[in-house]
Amino acid sequence: MYFRGDPGFPKSRGPVENSGFNIVLSGSHGGAIEKQAREALSYIRKHKNDLMLIKSMKFKFSVIDFGLYDLATEDRPWPSYRLPAAFIEAAGELGFEITLSFYGAP
Repeated sequence: MYFRGDPGFPKSRGPVENSGFNIVLSGSHGGAIEKQAREALSYIRKHKNDLMLIKSMKFKFSVIDFGLYDLATEDRPWPSYRLPAAFIEAAGELGFEITLSFYGAP
């Protein structure tokens, strides 16, 4: 959980602008976006009622954020990342946005 005014991460971003919290939907990370999406879909299906309750609390944003390594190479400077339709449909039904956060190369 984090609250408006808390120090941001990294601190150079300044204080947090909106209160909220994070829930881990997948234990996978990095280059495994399809596995992350499958695990997140399983979580959504299992906890749909809880997620609907969270959504009813009227947070400013409801976002599913995938942490990914930047897999671009000289030979493939524009890699593709695929999210399964079933996951997108389930997230959309709940009104969740999807963010892809890219980190440096693994």
